Amino acid sequence: WDPSPMSPVDSDAYRLLAATIRGVDPNILVAPYVVRGGTDARAVHGVSDNVYRFFMVRVNEKTIEQVHGINEHVEIDHYLDASRFYQALIERASAG
Repeated sequence: WDPSPMSPVDSDAYRLLAATIRGVDPNILVAPYVVRGGTDARAVHGVSDNVYRFFMVRVNEKTIEQVHGINEHVEIDHYLDASRFYQALIERASAG
């Protein structure tokens, strides 16, 4: 498969995502990066140019070891933080 196209960082969708992330924690660095490997994004680009591969989990040495490894999981606190983030994102998006 060909790689997914780059998603714009000068769009309203990216600004909404970045503002919501900073609303959770103003110290979080919001920056684009390259996702290695295949994702489901390749199937979604036909619907929107704004396809961001993102999961609100704080990354540290422990979480890096838990991703795609033995006993892969997300810590409960991180999962709850992610749920609160997505709720805030949906509320901001629906407010216009």
